[in-house]
Amino acid sequence: MTLLQLKYAVTIADTGSITAAAEKLFIAQPSLSKALRLLEEELGFSIFVRSRKGIRISEDGAEFISYARRVLEQSDLLEERYGKEQKRRKIISISTSHVHSAQVAFASIISEFGGDEYSFALHQCSPMEVIQEVESRRSEVGVIAIRKENRRLMMRILRENDLMFTPVYEVPIVAWMAADHPLAQQETVEIQTLPDWPIINYAEEASIHSSVVSEDINFDLSFRKNIRVGSNSEIPEILKMVPAIYLGGQNCLLREKGIVARKLDQEEVITVGMIRYQNTYISSMESLFIEEMKRAGLNLETNIEAGGSYIRNATMQDLPYMMDIYSHAKKFMVETGNPDQWSDLYPAQDDIIQDILNGESHVIVVDKKIQAVFTLTKEKTIGYDALTEGAWVNDELDYMTIHRLASYGTQRGMAEQCIAWCAERSTDLRADTHEQNRIMQHIFLKNGFAYCGKTKIFDGTERLVYQRVQK
Repeated sequence: MTLLQLKYAVTIADTGSITAAAEKLFIAQPSLSKALRLLEEELGFSIFVRSRKGIRISEDGAEFISYARRVLEQSDLLEERYGKEQKRRKIISISTSHVHSAQVAFASIISEFGGDEYSFALHQCSPMEVIQEVESRRSEVGVIAIRKENRRLMMRILRENDLMFTPVYEVPIVAWMAADHPLAQQETVEIQTLPDWPIINYAEEASIHSSVVSEDINFDLSFRKNIRVGSNSEIPEILKMVPAIYLGGQNCLLREKGIVARKLDQEEVITVGMIRYQNTYISSMESLFIEEMKRAGLNLETNIEAGGSYIRNATMQDLPYMMDIYSHAKKFMVETGNPDQWSDLYPAQDDIIQDILNGESHVIVVDKKIQAVFTLTKEKTIGYDALTEGAWVNDELDYMTIHRLASYGTQRGMAEQCIAWCAERSTDLRADTHEQNRIMQHIFLKNGFAYCGKTKIFDGTERLVYQRVQK
């Protein structure tokens, strides 16, 4: 079986006629018929059913043609990337849903690239189409935004397609509107009032998952007036002309004259990240794109270019810096009389990787350099359900826990910044530390935590537990 035979079969299927296919392929009809017969003999079944009315694809043939198309597509991609005329060209293909930072990052790598020849491609489409583009290897990288309500389904779809999601940054959802919109006079908009206004969403192709894995943010509310657009560029003008609402990230492209963003009374976030095949090589071009997207995603919310400090989701590219921080922290603990809290095996790199993949690991960046790391999780912590001594301020189950907070120690206020950021995301924060860790004990008490007692954690060792409850 050869690529040429596959091309013959697919062309016959597309034209519905051996005669028409022969004309399109510029070969004699008898030669094409013979090639098809030899292919069918090799396969052991008929790809096409012949009749007086012509030919049609058999049941077995339909499946074969589907696979043949994919093989030919991959062959075309190989030729495009590695053909003789492409040897010196830098190539990257990216598919993205309506994520503005991806578009900015794409433009940045073009402007920064210094090669003589290159071929860059950016495809904007729906989230499901992004997944399909990466799964078929038409794109090396995909960019999507995941909401809390569709995260589980999205992760399952990605796993089924041997793809992985790496969070890049997280931003709050806000209501975008014209500056003269009645709701613009409010500092905070009540979510329940949103259906009173037209809502702007994206037009997407219908699919089995499109209603769930979509970019639409509607908080399960019923909007009577819906406006569908094809791209981000259409939204500002519509908002200026119609008293409509667009729900999107705090850092989207709508920061222009006449358009404002208002906080919602219920905090929700979206996680923007990359999808790609599991365990595949990350090229230098892909790494550059990831870093540029990270910068673009946070640039409108923080003054990155001027330096400054901000918190973002950790990525796999951050892993070496994070493990280096933990190494410094262990050394510092030993030097300050706390040699027993963290061992050579903890924090384990595998645990950090899992935190990153779960979107629970975060880094504090100061002047564009990672200076501190921590984990914020909703998962219930072993030992927190039954303290060996003392009691929690309240015994509610809806809490979040700060784990594995560490820094290089060269920047002041890292722990305080971490706690303040976490407090914006949970009114019930919990944490634990070793009895020898006087520094963290002081930090917890100084930043609104109450000492609650003792417990034994997963390895059987004892820890002091703290809780911060906002009323």
